[in-house]
Amino acid sequence: MGLGIGGEILCVLSGGLDISGHVETDPRYVAAERIARRWLTERGSASWAPTMGLGIGLLRNADLSRGALARLEGEARQEALRVQGVVSARVTASLKNGMLTLTAIVRLDVAGDFILTVDAAGAVEVLLQ
Repeated sequence: MGLGIGGEILCVLSGGLDISGHVETDPRYVAAERIARRWLTERGSASWAPTMGLGIGLLRNADLSRGALARLEGEARQEALRVQGVVSARVTASLKNGMLTLTAIVRLDVAGDFILTVDAAGAVEVLLQ
């Protein structure tokens, strides 16, 4: 379990990855935070949800085959679909210079689509459509 900024211990206190105290009301940002948390959290590290997480940070500099990337896309899609309000997620995994990046086009039941990009270093980008 991470103990630094962005670590799960802070997510428990703030309810999200943002520790600024700002309460996010756009459901797309809320879903994006929850998906990013699931992708970055190491499986088994969250005591309240031991099956949650992909732990993509562990795959930094990994030499992943096309088959491994395809399996990761499926697992990332399943993690995204576990987030409340997500009705579909198209996930693409890519590897460039040792950096794994997951990009998803996510559809919510109430707020439309957004694009989420998360890399193994923990960088997160959300593009609203």
